[in-house]
Amino acid sequence: MPAFPTARPPRRRLQFCVRLVPPALVLGLLAWQAFASPPSRTVVPAPAAPAIPSRPTEHDAVLAVIAQFNAAESVAAATLDPAPLAPYLAPDGPFAARRAATLARRAARQAPHTTQLLSWIVGAITVDDNQAIVATREVWTNREAGAVVPTEVAVRVTYTLRRNATTGRWQILDTQHLPI
Repeated sequence: MPAFPTARPPRRRLQFCVRLVPPALVLGLLAWQAFASPPSRTVVPAPAAPAIPSRPTEHDAVLAVIAQFNAAESVAAATLDPAPLAPYLAPDGPFAARRAATLARRAARQAPHTTQLLSWIVGAITVDDNQAIVATREVWTNREAGAVVPTEVAVRVTYTLRRNATTGRWQILDTQHLPI
């Protein structure tokens, strides 16, 4: 055996290069991409937030009544009790009478159902001194008692609201439903 170290055989040098060179190339490429030329970015300022009115508008008040009525509608359908709807309906209006009659017929048949508003889109809103008209597109799901699969219904609803003379609150006087 020789006393001095000998040079590595060529095979070991090849293995060394195969193991070291690819990671070094990858690291070099990553460093070049990171530092060579930063990407040019255009900064677009965020649009200014719209001013929020300090007091709710009449449109907001009218929409709040409709939203609260729709939530109460689900409770009334399940319990067959028109009481949850009372604060939102004009007691002398045609819609209050129709809704009470519908719930009474269902109660006589003992036919509660579950109903849920899935989505609604508000269209035109017209507010005069004591009357408002709101057009919406609503999608409801309805499950009759004993039904396995609920039905989904899309309707255009035109709400006519009247301001209560004594309380000043908006109440639903009438509605018109048009299936879509």
